[in-house]
Amino acid sequence: MGGWEKIQPSRNPSYNWRHLVEACARADLVTCSTPPLTAYAPHGRVQVLRNCVPTRYLDITAQRDGKTVGWSGSNSMHPGDLHVTRGGVAKALREAEADFMVVGERQGVKEALGLERDVFATGLVSHPTYVRKLAELDVGIAPLADNRYTRAKSALKLLQYSALGVPWVASPAPEYERLYEEMLSEGSQEPAGALAGPRAREWCREVLKALRMAEEAPHRLYGAMQFVAAHHTIERNAWKWAEAWAKAIEYRRQ
Repeated sequence: MGGWEKIQPSRNPSYNWRHLVEACARADLVTCSTPPLTAYAPHGRVQVLRNCVPTRYLDITAQRDGKTVGWSGSNSMHPGDLHVTRGGVAKALREAEADFMVVGERQGVKEALGLERDVFATGLVSHPTYVRKLAELDVGIAPLADNRYTRAKSALKLLQYSALGVPWVASPAPEYERLYEEMLSEGSQEPAGALAGPRAREWCREVLKALRMAEEAPHRLYGAMQFVAAHHTIERNAWKWAEAWAKAIEYRRQ
């Protein structure tokens, strides 16, 4: 069952989007991770709290072989996302003689990316294992199809890659662009990541550049980790959640 089917009332009466709508209507305050999601707070009492990562991510290390590009997710839950690379990732893998790893399920990934060889896949894993497997990647990709759902997605995946010192290549989704611009404005060098448009040659070029980054520009990986440590850890932003709870309590008293 795909993600869309899982939340349809007719397909899944016990777990669907109507429950979320009802919860938002009853809540004293609705919190969400990106601005587009504020539209689902019918009473207007809403606060954007962007996703962050735990500080412990910065201490996770892994052995890397310099030849592994990867992605986390399930093709059934991300219909159309991998297709936006238009074979560019596959071309980069051929040129670099690299492999592809999925931190998740392999079904449909090879076909969606146009790969010639089978992918390595972890299958469904616990969250601690998920993070450790992400850390093994030499390059992480984050392609997104352009639709209403992806335009509301947070930049969590890019934060995870960055905190683990994994260079990334991503689609220019709104929150991905926002994080990229923030990285540009904060650092004295280019971010340890790049945005790739809808052309195969862009994905190929940026994946190849990212594969060389650990050897040619390790300072960019370190800079990305420092950026996350300074601005996007749960510990540094916990006060925002406390503030939101205080606001919710005040709304309840009113």
